[in-house]
Amino acid sequence: MRFSPNYLEFVARLRRARLARHLTQTELATLLGKPQSYVSKVETCERRIDVIEAAEWCIHLQVRLDDLLPEALRRVLDGEAPSCGDRAFGDDPRGAVP
Repeated sequence: MRFSPNYLEFVARLRRARLARHLTQTELATLLGKPQSYVSKVETCERRIDVIEAAEWCIHLQVRLDDLLPEALRRVLDGEAPSCGDRAFGDDPRGAVP
């Protein structure tokens, strides 16, 4: 399964946030009530994370969800760039790049 560049950047930011808190995958998984393999699969894009799960990660990582969004998405949300529907984004509206 291939993911959009924005999704890949988001996952990389999640991982960096975990590392910045000096948490292992096992420690984060314990906080989330999940097995270590869940964190690994999210971080390696073997498993896609939904917005609720991402928010739960953010609670335990003590970061704001919007701070983990790629800059291009934050600019759109702030009204500073074309919208996602303009296709300038390069994202498939279904979340996966063909």
